[in-house]
Amino acid sequence: MNFLAHHFFYANGDPYHNAGLLLPDWSRSAEGKRKLDWSKKSKNNKQFEALWEGCQKHYEADSWFHDCDYFVEITEKLETDLTKLQSEGLFLEQRKWFLAHILAEVLLDRLIIDKHPKALDAFYRDLNLVPFAHIKSFLLEAGKDGMGRFEQGHAAFLNSEFLRYYATFGGLTESLNRAVQRTKQAAFSDAEHKAMTALMPEWLEHAREIKKPLQMERL
Repeated sequence: MNFLAHHFFYANGDPYHNAGLLLPDWSRSAEGKRKLDWSKKSKNNKQFEALWEGCQKHYEADSWFHDCDYFVEITEKLETDLTKLQSEGLFLEQRKWFLAHILAEVLLDRLIIDKHPKALDAFYRDLNLVPFAHIKSFLLEAGKDGMGRFEQGHAAFLNSEFLRYYATFGGLTESLNRAVQRTKQAAFSDAEHKAMTALMPEWLEHAREIKKPLQMERL
């Protein structure tokens, strides 16, 4: 879910590489293997090579990020607060660990938006420079059997520029609400939406104050 973070920390001057930074998560609704594996199946295809380099960087970033002290500390805080909310009868139909994991990631994107407001402009500019037909061809070589809901989701993601809604606390909550529904969990009730939105400022401040690893020194 931390789409912007992958781009912000690892983008270079090649929009294909930069789109590849998102593809492992972005293309999950496509049919076929969950983890992409291209390995230069189209020889001398510089665009596909760049997409694959971006994908590999994504997997590398996920590996260190989910083990770093920053992620561990913020998810522990979130799980503690979610446990309290569950004791009050909220979020009983959602998986606490999933909410904490996804929330930690979207909070990271929000930190970037707050400190680097133009980061989203560069993010969407790169993604719009890579035709869907090229992404589709690459994915079919990298383990996907079909596009499923991804083609429609790809267009909606670009047209709505949904990450701009992260600039509001309600937008952050709604992004989680959509994420849980995509994984067949219950949508947030009005009370749950309100409770989570009310806690967002505290969670964001906590995320801001935690010491960041070297890879995140720009924050």
